[in-house]
Amino acid sequence: MKTYKKSAKIIFLGEHAVVKGGTAIAAAIDKELTLNVLDNNDSEHKLSITDWDLDISSKDTGNDIIEALAAIEKALPGARKFSTFSGKANFPCGAGLGSSASLALALSQAIASDRYPKPTQDAIVSAAHKAEKVFHDTPSGLDVSAISTGGFIAYKTDRITKLPNISPLPVAVGISNETRSTKEQIHSLRQLQSKNQQKVDKVFEAIGNLSEKALDFLKTNNWETTGKLMTKCHKLLGSIGVSTKELDAMVETALGLGAYGSKLTGAGGGGSVIAVGPKDTLSKIVSAWESSGYNAFIAQAGV
Repeated sequence: MKTYKKSAKIIFLGEHAVVKGGTAIAAAIDKELTLNVLDNNDSEHKLSITDWDLDISSKDTGNDIIEALAAIEKALPGARKFSTFSGKANFPCGAGLGSSASLALALSQAIASDRYPKPTQDAIVSAAHKAEKVFHDTPSGLDVSAISTGGFIAYKTDRITKLPNISPLPVAVGISNETRSTKEQIHSLRQLQSKNQQKVDKVFEAIGNLSEKALDFLKTNNWETTGKLMTKCHKLLGSIGVSTKELDAMVETALGLGAYGSKLTGAGGGGSVIAVGPKDTLSKIVSAWESSGYNAFIAQAGV
């Protein structure tokens, strides 16, 4: 049996704007998907991840994960073998934490390692990007890049810049109870753009500018000021319909308890909220979110 582990990720600044060429700042966190792989004698791949209520095979039709798996195999040509993939994860799927990118990278590495004696990281990442296009239509590439690179990164139009001066950081993460789909969020935003292109473009430009400002502050690990920029980013995302009342309430809870800053992370429309601040403050935020019925935890960012 072979085992592959891929982390989750969070976005501090820049989601959605990054698709249009703006800068985003993201980091891998210490939550992960573990994927175990065994050869099988069946004429199909099998995939199960109990924590994500996932149990499918490559004979299933109309399933994005199966289509993504096919895209990975096409990107990594070679003698086809069938495998049983069984996994576990200590973070939820569909919550803005990069579950699809984590799965795409794990599957890509498993298939590449099965087909080539020394698969390159570039080939694995490229195949994972192909899978992400199945999941999200027009992904920026940020999620795969953040997870495959590790640590903190700045990302802009396929250019990855590692940010080695940023120290690992505890971050409060709260999972809303609202279901969401990245693909649906992207489609909704496109509809808004078609009706009010000028407004959306101005918001994206403003978000990108916040990210650029944050990069200067993060050279000295100034999270107090960066947190304020994160909160501004959240409000900008809300102005184009990406946030929700529930996410806004979670952000306000975090700010009311003394967070430096708080915002949604990922596509929005549900999913997760993050907050930065002193560690004792983060513990209070997590407790408050849990008391309100949300799954919440403190993650280490920059792993």
